[in-house]
Amino acid sequence: MPPEWSPRTVTFLGIRSRWLQSVILGIATLFAVASLGNVVYRGYVEGGFTGPRWGNDLDQWWAGGRLLLQGQNPYATKVPSAAPVLLLLTPLAALPWLAASVLWAVANLVLAVGCVWLMLRLNGGRLGSLAGALCLALFAALIATRQTLELGQISLLITACVLAALRLLGHRPWLAGVLLGVAVSKYTLAFPLLLICLWERRWKPMLAAALTLLAALLAVALVARTNPVDIIRHYLDLSTRILAQTQDYSVHLLSLGWGALGDVALLLSSAALIVVLVAWYRWSARRPVARHAELTRLTLLGALTMWSLYALYHGRQDVVFAFLFVVVVAYRPTLAWPPLRLGGDRGEGLGADQGRKTNDQRDQPIGPSSFVPGPSKIALTPREQAALNAFTWVVLAVWTLPLYSVLGLPLYRSIYAVTTVAVSLVWAWTLFRVSYPQSPISTPSRTAP
Repeated sequence: MPPEWSPRTVTFLGIRSRWLQSVILGIATLFAVASLGNVVYRGYVEGGFTGPRWGNDLDQWWAGGRLLLQGQNPYATKVPSAAPVLLLLTPLAALPWLAASVLWAVANLVLAVGCVWLMLRLNGGRLGSLAGALCLALFAALIATRQTLELGQISLLITACVLAALRLLGHRPWLAGVLLGVAVSKYTLAFPLLLICLWERRWKPMLAAALTLLAALLAVALVARTNPVDIIRHYLDLSTRILAQTQDYSVHLLSLGWGALGDVALLLSSAALIVVLVAWYRWSARRPVARHAELTRLTLLGALTMWSLYALYHGRQDVVFAFLFVVVVAYRPTLAWPPLRLGGDRGEGLGADQGRKTNDQRDQPIGPSSFVPGPSKIALTPREQAALNAFTWVVLAVWTLPLYSVLGLPLYRSIYAVTTVAVSLVWAWTLFRVSYPQSPISTPSRTAP
């Protein structure tokens, strides 16, 4: 859990002027209010929150919850998640549809604020700062956030659980595992964190996650008076059908109608990510601090999750997690000049000093389960920093602006998916730039706190 190491806001994605930051905050806020307000207004006008779009996905959990409350197997219907999330949403089934859908919409707004707060805390930021307010406004303006609210999806809930579990891994492993167990209800978003726990050999969170899933499954089976094996079979059957979906709001490469080109694009993009990760793994072998920095874990999680977004079935609502990339770019970069050293190599810089064991550390070797705490940064040259900021603003434009009304839906979906691939690769590339300043005083941050 990194501390707040930046005393004042200097830049936000390359913008130094606080006046200009305030203008962007105002524009983003107006855009978010208009976007989310339009969803609520349209939901009310089109049948008083009973129209075809409002709560279209929530209806599946609501119907399943009603069956569970009646002592029947909820997975006889289309419940698109594992048991933990079903149990969390079942209380909504005790309410009429109107009350349940509006209450879940309000809950999603609260979860949106919680997700931004967690993203900021993971990067040493504060929600109460100008930069924090900018992040919140931009997050609320995302098409993904709007779509989550409109469809009644669980993307914000899963994102919040993944981020909270990541934040708690080091000092609350059992609670982190429970949250991870809830997040695995949507395994296509949560499995990268499972892989990281496995790599770090964090057995307690993994055991807690497994116990959470098992306890929820047994609870559903007991209430529904159904064999757990039947529940698992129904769930796996539905999951297989969900992974094959290609709705208009899907973002994975195989849903774009590219034919064989989609398979080739997925193969090449996945291979490129593997090459980057393997190259980084070999590069970091001599840089133990760079390999085991807390920012490394965050970056691996982000790059792998972005891969899952374009490789497996996902709708645009799941891109809410990808906003973490924007927060990382806003808070983590620093200028790669002395006294900074990239990762530490052959005794140079802080990385090598921290990576080498001293007499007091003989029994505490640095390894996958002992990530180095503290303000690790992305060390970039001025040109790299400018390019990364420009790239991030372009990504935000794609994720936020209704370009489909200008470009047409097919072209827009293709651009959206390619953007997801690009973010995954760029995020993975920043692994080579993870570093530590020698002194937080002599090397002040040049990014937003």
